[in-house]
Order: sequence, then C-alpha cells, then structure tokens
Amino acid sequence: MEPREMADWMFFMDDGLIVEQSSLEEMFVRPKEERTKLFLKRILYEVDALDPLQPNFEVPT
Repeated sequence: MEPREMADWMFFMDDGLIVEQSSLEEMFVRPKEERTKLFLKRILYEVDALDPLQPNFEVPT
C-alpha cells in the first residue's frame, strides 16, 4: 500500500511536539524544517539499505 492511499495530510512530531505538518508530497519532496529533513534523510537511507536489489557490499574493480 502506498502512503498516499493511507493519508492526505502528515504530521512530523519530535519530543511530543508537532514540528511540521503538510501534505504527503510536500513533506517528502519539500520539507521545511531542518529536523524533518534530517529525519527523512536518515529513514530513507535506512530503507534504501534494506533494498534486496541493492548490493550492500563493495565489488572489487
């Protein structure tokens, strides 16, 4: 299921406070707050690292 099929508005919270709120597209494509950007950078990197189609080792050249 795609995120946009589950919601049309998103909140990002940090330490119990709403840091940012916007549409899904706005949040993922153009986050405004530095804390949101940092979180998305980390989480999207970790998701990429779990991709079974992406090798997670270096191939000697």
